[in-house]
Amino acid sequence: MYNTRFIMSDGSVIYPAYLDREDKEKLRSRQGKQREYLRCGCRLDKNLYYRLSEDLKFYPEHNNYEHDKYCCRYRENGRNRRITAYMYDDSSDEITAFCSFNPRSFSDGEKNDPDDNEQEETSEELPEGEVIVEGAAPEKGDVKEKKEPKLGMPELIRSLNVDTFTDAVMHNIKSESRNSFSKSVYKRMRHVRIAKMKKPIGELSLETDGVRFIYLKYADTYEQTEKGYTKCYIDTLDSDGKTYRNLVYPDALRKAVKAFVKAYGIEPDGNTMIAGFQYVKKGRSGYTYRIIGRLHIFQVSSNGIYSRTLAEQGIYNALEDIVSKNRDIWYMIPPEDPNVAAIVYVEGQPKSLVLAVRSKADQVISYDTEQYVLGVADNPDMITADSVRQSLQ
Repeated sequence: MYNTRFIMSDGSVIYPAYLDREDKEKLRSRQGKQREYLRCGCRLDKNLYYRLSEDLKFYPEHNNYEHDKYCCRYRENGRNRRITAYMYDDSSDEITAFCSFNPRSFSDGEKNDPDDNEQEETSEELPEGEVIVEGAAPEKGDVKEKKEPKLGMPELIRSLNVDTFTDAVMHNIKSESRNSFSKSVYKRMRHVRIAKMKKPIGELSLETDGVRFIYLKYADTYEQTEKGYTKCYIDTLDSDGKTYRNLVYPDALRKAVKAFVKAYGIEPDGNTMIAGFQYVKKGRSGYTYRIIGRLHIFQVSSNGIYSRTLAEQGIYNALEDIVSKNRDIWYMIPPEDPNVAAIVYVEGQPKSLVLAVRSKADQVISYDTEQYVLGVADNPDMITADSVRQSLQ
């Protein structure tokens, strides 16, 4: 499991990606002149200690640290080894998304979601703390050569969504509605930059960049053909309750709807959201218009969490019900590791529950057996407060 956390001398855990300036100033004040106050969350037996400096960045107290290969602080030949496509660097305090597409450009007929982020699966013997969660469907064809991971549209949207959720959890903020959660997504995007782009996603605008990110509640789709030309629209609901009609490329809409039905086996409903990129284009007569070129339609849980399947949606609904009734249980979702559906914490327990949801393909999950217990959730009805507590005893 990909590690980004630090463990403080009192045993409590912090995730630097979710610390704002005020949080860091408070942390540095508590740290004072103490040594060995923070240690990296990987390889606890090695005591890889860090300090928060005057510039509010984390630096190692000693040289030549050797981190676990699944840690964000792992280095090969002095450089970061990238094993995630959604990467936080606590030395630069930046979040970078590595995508398989360039969101600043789009033309009609372009492939909407390149499938460049498929990962290599392995059947080699794995060390302790690293397991294969077998997929629901057998693999077909030859194993592809391993590449640095990249995010397609669905993966980017999920990463932004669960990153927003975890940021809220870390600041004890509970979203009262999906509308408030959507606003939080836009806020979080100001901290996320796509690789090779200067601006964060949240700062892209139609006026200056010709493109902007959208994240809206789905209402309906509409298709109209006149004089041999087909225009497609997707209707969305705003926080004011009004419905807005958005022009979208026909091919992008059809692909998005087809992918949705394939993933969930249902038609869009009240739990459906859309996200993507809207562009400014110029017509033949010289007028300009707005059109959605890259589009993703997806399901969310009762509190707005991106759900890749209906089973995962049910699991997030179950977790939210547990948390609402049990103050000593909470969970977060690491955006850096798509194989982990959630990490569930119970106050007073030395270990945490790593929850994985079975997918069609095999998943390799690495975790520290001294810190975590692995659980595979296939049935939302099996996720209860009692089952969580029992798994950690």
